Amino acid sequence: MCIDVHGGPTASVNPVTDAHAGEVEPRTQSSTFGVYRFHFAAAKVQVHDSVVKLTRREFELALMLFRQPGRLLTREAVLELLWQNDDVGASRSLDTHVCRIRKHLKLTPANGFVLTTIYRRGYRLDEATIESEAIFEYSTTRRRQ
Repeated sequence: MCIDVHGGPTASVNPVTDAHAGEVEPRTQSSTFGVYRFHFAAAKVQVHDSVVKLTRREFELALMLFRQPGRLLTREAVLELLWQNDDVGASRSLDTHVCRIRKHLKLTPANGFVLTTIYRRGYRLDEATIESEAIFEYSTTRRRQ
């Protein structure tokens, strides 16, 4: 199956078996991305020393994002891959899944990754930089006021 990640050429994506990034450990069936270790069989993610249990769909979406850092995953592509466009409410469900992934995996500059929403287009997981940390601090401070 193919998705359009930049509005240009398509790339093959299988959220569980493709290894575009990260360290794959075949014997343990896991991949590591910075402080995040994805355990495939259990659909769990280890963040530092904490284990986070995600739903299968959340796990697949998170893994899809981590395997393509810096690349835009369009809403349409994610909906097609994870929901097979079988649910009329899937679009809002996608937003909810992204929000839960952000919260449960603590996707903050302090942990090395930031999940960015590209309005009306999709989502992009970026490795944290000094600039993203400043933007994150500004946005969270602004929301509290």
